[in-house]
Amino acid sequence: MSEQELQQLVEKIVQRVLQRVAADPELAHYLKKETAPASSMPTSPGYQQREAAAEELASENDRIAPIKRLYTEDDIRELAKGGEKKLVITKKIIVTPAARDAARVMGIEIKVE
Repeated sequence: MSEQELQQLVEKIVQRVLQRVAADPELAHYLKKETAPASSMPTSPGYQQREAAAEELASENDRIAPIKRLYTEDDIRELAKGGEKKLVITKKIIVTPAARDAARVMGIEIKVE
């Protein structure tokens, strides 16, 4: 299998996984748009379609934080440094009381879905 064929196969697999995640309401909120310099953005066919689908799933104000099981005060400070205003988590995620206090002080809304 050539490198190009392998790349095409991987792209097809990724596209199918993204479609399945997007179709599942419990998983769709994990899709997020990441910012990167234009020079590092993939240019393969279909990438823009996948990027547009992911962007459509996340509202302008909701950025999904990295999946973690526990958020501490330090994690909230890091989010604030990055300009985040909202932390979207599931019911199974633990947010320490100090992290909740820090979020309140720093103006970060914690939204449980």
